[in-house]
Amino acid sequence: MTTTAPDRSAAPTAAPTPASAPTPASAPTPTASTPERTPTPERTAAPLLDAVRRGDSGAVAVLLAGMSEQERRACVDALTAERRRLRSDWSRWDGPNLAALKLAGTGCHTGAAACARWLMHSDLRWADTEPEALADVLADRDPAWLADLLRRLSEARTDLMPDEFTLLLRLRDLADVPMPANEACVNAWINQLQSQRYASGNSTPVSLVRTLREDPLTPVFVPLILDLAGVNSPDLWTPEESSASDQTWPGALSRLSDEGLLPRRGLIDRCLAALLRGGRPAELRFATALLTALSPTPQERAERTGDWVRLAADAPSAVAAHAQTALRDLWEQEQLPSAVLAEASTGVLFRTEKKLVNAQLSLVDKAVRREPDSAPLLLAAVGQAFGHPDHAVQTRALRVVRRHLAHADDATRAELGAAADLLAPSLLTEAAQLLGSHITPPATEPYTESLPPVPVPHALPPAPDTATEAAAEITAALAHEPEAAEFERALDTLVRHAHRDRPALVAALQPLAQHHTWLADPQQFHDSTDGLALAVSAVLGHLDPQQIRGSGKRPARHGRTCQHQRFTALLDARVREAAERLTGDQPLPLLLATPSDHLGRLGAAELLDRLAAYDRLGVTPAPLDFEQALLRVQHPDDPAELTERAMRSGTEHSDRLAALLSSGPLAPAPLERRVAKVKRRWYRSEEPAGSYVRYDIQALPALLDICREPETRRLADPLTPGNEICYWHHMPPSRQLAACPGHRETLAAGLIPAAADLDGWGMSDACQMLPLLAEAPGGAGSPGLHLLLAYGLSARDREDRTHAVDALLLLAARHHLDPVLLASDMVELIDRGFALPNRVCDALATAADTGAHRTVWSVLAALLPALLTRTPASRALGAFLATASDCAERTGIRGDIPGLADLAARRGTTRVLSQARRLAAALADPSAEAAAPV
Repeated sequence: MTTTAPDRSAAPTAAPTPASAPTPASAPTPTASTPERTPTPERTAAPLLDAVRRGDSGAVAVLLAGMSEQERRACVDALTAERRRLRSDWSRWDGPNLAALKLAGTGCHTGAAACARWLMHSDLRWADTEPEALADVLADRDPAWLADLLRRLSEARTDLMPDEFTLLLRLRDLADVPMPANEACVNAWINQLQSQRYASGNSTPVSLVRTLREDPLTPVFVPLILDLAGVNSPDLWTPEESSASDQTWPGALSRLSDEGLLPRRGLIDRCLAALLRGGRPAELRFATALLTALSPTPQERAERTGDWVRLAADAPSAVAAHAQTALRDLWEQEQLPSAVLAEASTGVLFRTEKKLVNAQLSLVDKAVRREPDSAPLLLAAVGQAFGHPDHAVQTRALRVVRRHLAHADDATRAELGAAADLLAPSLLTEAAQLLGSHITPPATEPYTESLPPVPVPHALPPAPDTATEAAAEITAALAHEPEAAEFERALDTLVRHAHRDRPALVAALQPLAQHHTWLADPQQFHDSTDGLALAVSAVLGHLDPQQIRGSGKRPARHGRTCQHQRFTALLDARVREAAERLTGDQPLPLLLATPSDHLGRLGAAELLDRLAAYDRLGVTPAPLDFEQALLRVQHPDDPAELTERAMRSGTEHSDRLAALLSSGPLAPAPLERRVAKVKRRWYRSEEPAGSYVRYDIQALPALLDICREPETRRLADPLTPGNEICYWHHMPPSRQLAACPGHRETLAAGLIPAAADLDGWGMSDACQMLPLLAEAPGGAGSPGLHLLLAYGLSARDREDRTHAVDALLLLAARHHLDPVLLASDMVELIDRGFALPNRVCDALATAADTGAHRTVWSVLAALLPALLTRTPASRALGAFLATASDCAERTGIRGDIPGLADLAARRGTTRVLSQARRLAAALADPSAEAAAPV
């Protein structure tokens, strides 16, 4: 839409108003009797703002058409202020007002950079403004200006929305320039094509081949899908269609390459380049599928032999398998020289995937049979498989060597002898018979268990000295969900600096307040205290005591069944208490309960020093803060001196601390083992159903002698989880440990319902806390912690199992691990169908790979008898036996496992039987040492 600019050569003449636009009441037409006045920016913007506030985009377009460039620039500040005002008025935020505002700002910004920033502003991106309307208000701009805007918009974001891409297409047509070739445009083009196929509303999509053939951007953007690393690959399949059909991207692109619209050779080269560039498996799936659909001819494969060799050695499993197939096809067609096959085999046989390694060993075996002269080259590569973690693969590699060793020269034998050091001990005898003097006998060194060092608690650093440093630390804590140490230190820092110099702290927090405008809204804290944010808002003066007391009032209907709500209620109440004192006449100088170390413990001497500081200032401690400090007190080995010092203080709070020190550490709450039926979510029906084992936590009356506030006395109540698995998690796991750092057994028992959450959220929280619990104070033989560890070792996610393995190794290093108790818990979870044996085996194998073979054997020795007698046998039994064999061979343990001899005596070549014979041979080795206790 374009109009002729008004003639301003005659000074007293007012700018004409378009016929379709209403004459604004605030801008009267000058007459002969009215003195001329220069229009101010406010008067110029008034009609435009009025149209924006009415949400009338049509009136906005008409007004923009009648404005000069200078008048448009004069409206920018008023429109920017209107955007900020709309941001605070949520009732008008997502409606016609915002759409009209976006249109007005687009027309008023006369610089391409400023216009691009306006269009891509986070406040305006979701405005429902038609791209055609935006393009119309920009149509009268210079083509070079439009080309600059097009480039800036395409580079502003990596995720262009559909309307934004439509605007880019219109700008491209107006400026008559090519479309920018970047990740954002290619991603938006892919999304647009896939949405257009279903635009008609029919269940059957439009042919993708026809859509791509008719789109002028196809020859330009299809190569970029493979060339640009930031492009999201299109969907690989369509329901009810095969992978080679016209309804899939690989099939459609293959057909277009056959038609000549796309260069076939270029697509193949780009696919290989993308695969060689690497990335996550999901990112390489499209290039692999397209390469499969293109189906390179034998000649095309032979021309790219070097690429196949590199991919087979270094690419992810699926890509490596594709490359391995290409190399095998070349060998079958006698187009792969032995030297190239040896190079490829060296890389493939170094990999850990059994399927790839076994397939390569089979290919090497066939190659040496067909061409015996290639044995020196190929057998040297087979030595790479001697170091494979799977015993069966090592055995197969040794068989290939035995079959063709007669064709090997001395250099190859020497190379294989050097690699034989990597073989399992049970295979060294056979290797020595084959290689003779070329193999070096292994050094007979006593086995040494590799366990992590026993962790030492580290003290928390003191609060920062300046308000600027304090504000930076508080801002960092608010940027994410902080762990216990960071949260407690930030809250204490806020309290200290608010007492020391509140104006300086408020000034330092202003950048934070301007960025997080929600801190000024009391409604944000109606349902939740939001932790540290509530205290920050109180310091900034946005909350009064009544609003603080009314914040975060969560219902306590699950108080006897969910441990999370107990700790959350205590934390919320502590934060409200501190925030309320920050707004009162007697703010706290510091927090008594701030821990001394990262485990949440508080030294008794440090608490006495803090109470003395309170006495000097004449400040009364906050009740919950003081009782949380009592729960965190670390009892000294000789409490007599500290008890006497506390009694000499003569205050109520020091007397309570003296009573706690004299009574000694609290005994953990009694536990009662129970079995509960599981109520599962319908979308996790593939998980094993059944019952889960838990511990009910009995009452702890001794805690009532210390605590007087409802939130702390609630921790003494019994905890009886129901059948419903706990899905409710509010705080990081470390904050639960920091609430009662001396009661790891009680905490572990309370986390078991969360660990039974196989959906992953609760299990992840519990597994993240396992290393902290293993590091926390406590003794050996804790049933709650061992049951929680059994759940963690059977977690679905590998990352969760890794946390459990870390806890297992820490407990072993501290001599707190009871392998028989852990194994019995595992057996019960497996028997009840709650834990999958393959996950447990994977976790134990991971622990063994760290060098803790004796620790893992102690668990397997107690676990295997139950697994050997299961009917039917577990599918993971072979993996369990392989891990046990590896541990027995490396540690030199001997002995007997009930049921193992009968299994080893059976005939057959299955993995279970072969590994049973291997384990029986290792345990019966007369040269083995007796096992030392773990």
